[in-house]
Amino acid sequence: MREPTFQYLTNLVRRHTGMVYPRERTAYMTQALRPLVDRLEAGTVDGLVEHLRQTPSMALVSTVVSALTVGETYFYRDAHVFSYLETRLLPQLLRRPRLPAIWSAACSSGQEAYSVALALASANRQHPLPRIILASDVDQAAVGRAREGVYTQFETSRGLSGFHRARWFRKDGDGHQRVRSELRDMIDFKVLSLCSSPLLISGSGLVDPRYPPVFDVILVRNVLIYMELEDRARVLEEVARYLAPDGTMLLGAAELLPPGTHGLRTVMEEGVTLIRKG
Repeated sequence: MREPTFQYLTNLVRRHTGMVYPRERTAYMTQALRPLVDRLEAGTVDGLVEHLRQTPSMALVSTVVSALTVGETYFYRDAHVFSYLETRLLPQLLRRPRLPAIWSAACSSGQEAYSVALALASANRQHPLPRIILASDVDQAAVGRAREGVYTQFETSRGLSGFHRARWFRKDGDGHQRVRSELRDMIDFKVLSLCSSPLLISGSGLVDPRYPPVFDVILVRNVLIYMELEDRARVLEEVARYLAPDGTMLLGAAELLPPGTHGLRTVMEEGVTLIRKG
C-alpha cells in the first residue's frame, strides 16, 4: 500500500467514524479490504482507492469504512457492568412513572444492545418491554445484521447463559440462533455516525414521546479508544446533549473521561465507572 493510499483511507475512516489507524496497521487494512479488492477486480488496495477516486459513490465509501471498522463485540461484555445495570440501575429506572430510554451508541452487530434488552427483561421479571432502546452504529452492514438478530452458536456462547439462550433465542438452521421477536422489538436500530457535528438523532422510533430524544442511560463503550484525544472529548460532549440531567453514561473498561471534557464528571458505584452531568 502506497503512502497516499494509506493517508486517503485513514482520513476517510477518521472523517466517518473518528477512528485512527496507525501506520503499523497497514497489513490489517490490506487484509480487511482484500475481499472488496477482489470483488471489484481492482488488483490492489491502491487500485481500489484509485477506483474510489475516479467513481466516488457513497455506497462504496460505506463499504470501505465498514470493512475497516473495528467490530469486536460479544454478549455481556464486561459482565460486571451488566450486573450493575440489571440489579441496581435499571430496577431504579423501572420504578419511575415513565419507562426509561436507553441508547447503545456504538452497537456494532447488536450484542451490546441485546444484552441491555436482556438486562431490562431480567430487571422486569423476565417480561419484555416496549421499544425503549435505540441502538446505532456507523457500520451499515453491522446494523443490518444487528437488526436481523441471527448469531452463530459460537457468538451466543460468548457471554450468554444457557437460560438466556433457551428463553430468548430459537434455532435458525445451520447452527445459527435467532433472537426472539419480543426481545428484538425492544430495540430500534439505526445507522448513525458519532462524529457527525452536530450529532442529530431524528425519528428514534421509541415509545418515549420526547423529541429530541432524551436518554436515561447511554452506552458509548469501546469506541473512544480508537479516536484521537480531542475527538473523544468532542464526541462525548455531543452525545451528552441527549443525556437526561440525572442520566448515566457508560464507557468501555479501558476508557476514561478525556481531559477537557465540559459538563461531565466521573462517579464510581459498585466498582463501575459512570459518567454523569455536573
